[in-house]
Amino acid sequence: MEKSVWRPSPEILKEGWEAQNRSFILDLLPLQPLQRSKARSLIQENIYEEEPVKGKVWKFGDAISTDHIIPGRYFYLRSDLPELSKHILEYERPGFSEMVSTGDFIVAGHNFGLGSSREHAAIVIKMNGIQAVLAKSFARIFYRNCFNSGLPAIACDTEKFREGDEIELFVEEGKIFNHTQNEMVFFPAFSPVMKRILSDGGLVEHVKKYKDLKLV
Repeated sequence: MEKSVWRPSPEILKEGWEAQNRSFILDLLPLQPLQRSKARSLIQENIYEEEPVKGKVWKFGDAISTDHIIPGRYFYLRSDLPELSKHILEYERPGFSEMVSTGDFIVAGHNFGLGSSREHAAIVIKMNGIQAVLAKSFARIFYRNCFNSGLPAIACDTEKFREGDEIELFVEEGKIFNHTQNEMVFFPAFSPVMKRILSDGGLVEHVKKYKDLKLV
């Protein structure tokens, strides 16, 4: 008697493939025309040392990958970061680069930044003037790339943040005040080394300053 073997239906296989290859599918879409006017430059100034400023919440869900942040189809622009930065999160939020303002926040769910380890993802977020990324959890390599780029990545409870909320970040005190909801959200303090790297504007600037990695 022939042993019966369960096989998933074509529909299930198709859905599973699409879920695992979403970035590839999106890369088959027509290229977005570059008609944006906002200028981009490598932001070297240190957000961490500035006085706290209020910014707007841009809310995203779970599992936002580096391919969502910067689609792989634009990898050829990796040597032209100002141009590359125009395509940030364009599949998740078309026109995001033009809508976001300096000092705003990206707020997301679990495992933000999963996928490839390209450091460009963190860099272009900073280049778009994002003050910090807040998420329930981060992919580890992306988390390190954020600090290496001088961009605060803060793991905290993001459930209480809503799209469009006006919030204010206090890095030293480990808290975020939501002016719209009149609520305070706390997060674990950064280590002294991480604070110093942020304070220096990223790892490269830190090493230039100390000629080494200053651990104490």
